[in-house]
Amino acid sequence: MAAGFTLLTSCSDVNDERIPFVSVRIEISSAQHTNPAWWPAAPAESVGFLTPDYPTGFPYTISSYTGYGGVMVVCGYDHAYYAYDMACPVEREAGVRIYVDENMDGRCKVCGSTYDLFWGSGAPKTGEASVQGYALRKYYVSYIQANDSYLVSN
Repeated sequence: MAAGFTLLTSCSDVNDERIPFVSVRIEISSAQHTNPAWWPAAPAESVGFLTPDYPTGFPYTISSYTGYGGVMVVCGYDHAYYAYDMACPVEREAGVRIYVDENMDGRCKVCGSTYDLFWGSGAPKTGEASVQGYALRKYYVSYIQANDSYLVSN
């Protein structure tokens, strides 16, 4: 007779490392973070960064890096800033990116999985990502008080 067991899972069981580690460094100066096309100004707003030309006109520098599939910076419901790689962790292809859907979730256009964006977790909500426990890769958003700027990095 086989022994039975129960498997307990928790938020710590999500895998947010399926997307390859690729450098991220986006500097947003005080003048740039007042431009809504370049920085999310209010809760539930987002901006995607894909070098060399998105968002349009953003002044990337030689030290700018936008991760594997691009970087999405969001202003959370708590007014904090969060950043994620835009590549879907289920698909694991740089060109298969999440977008903000009508329910304010991150959604993959290929597999249909959804992710939390605006509460800051990047956790899977539905679809194959939820079944497998695949979360979005998160990046740091640091405020630099000395020059009123932000740095998105890994």
